[in-house]
Amino acid sequence: MNHLTIRFLVSVASLALGGCATLTSGIEDGARPGGETAVVVGRFQVSRNDVELPASTAIASVAPTVFMHVSRFVDAAEVSKNPLAPGDFAVSASVGADGYFAVSLPPDRYYIVEFAFTNVLPGTVGYRSYMPILGGRVREPVILTFEAQSGRATYIGSIHHGFTETDGDAGKEFDLEMTLADETSAAMRWLAENHPMWRATATAKLVEPVRPN
Repeated sequence: MNHLTIRFLVSVASLALGGCATLTSGIEDGARPGGETAVVVGRFQVSRNDVELPASTAIASVAPTVFMHVSRFVDAAEVSKNPLAPGDFAVSASVGADGYFAVSLPPDRYYIVEFAFTNVLPGTVGYRSYMPILGGRVREPVILTFEAQSGRATYIGSIHHGFTETDGDAGKEFDLEMTLADETSAAMRWLAENHPMWRATATAKLVEPVRPN
C-alpha cells in the first residue's frame, strides 16, 4: 500500500465560501461507460484524537461530512488564491460508514481547491493544501491533482484526515495529518457492488502532488 502524508495546522474557525460550487454527490442519470461522462471514485475517512468518527456522531441527523472542492487544473500558477472562492465542483461523502464516493465530473484534469468539514469539529472548518487560510499554517504546500477520464471510472485514492487537538496561542487548534492511501482492491470491490456497470472500465490513477510556484 502506497502512502502520501502531508501535515497542516488548522485553526478552528467558521468557513464561509463565497460564490457557488456545483455539488456532485453521485453518478448522473444516463451516464454510461464509454460515453462522455467521467466518474471519479475515492474514499474519505476522518479521525479526531486517533478515534475514527462513526456515523453516530451525527448532529441534527446530519452525519459527519467531507466536501472536496475541485476546479480544472491548468498549471501551478493558475490555482485559486481567493480564500473565499469555492471550486467549480464540490464532491461530498459522509464518513463513519464506509466513506466511499463515486461522482460524475466533466472529463478533465482537476486540482483540489479545498477540503471542508461539517459535524467533524466545532463549526464548519476547512483547509487548502497549497496555501494557508483561516489563520492556519501549511507546513509543506502542495497542489493535489487528479484526472477524470472520459467514459471511465477512475479511483483517485483513499484520503484520511486525522485531527489532533492542541492548545494554540489563540485558543484551540487542530494539528492535521492528511494521508493518501492506495486501496485499489477494496475500492474496486465497492464499485462492483454499488455501481457494477462501471467496474469493467474502472482504473486506478491516484491523486498526484504538484509543487506550487
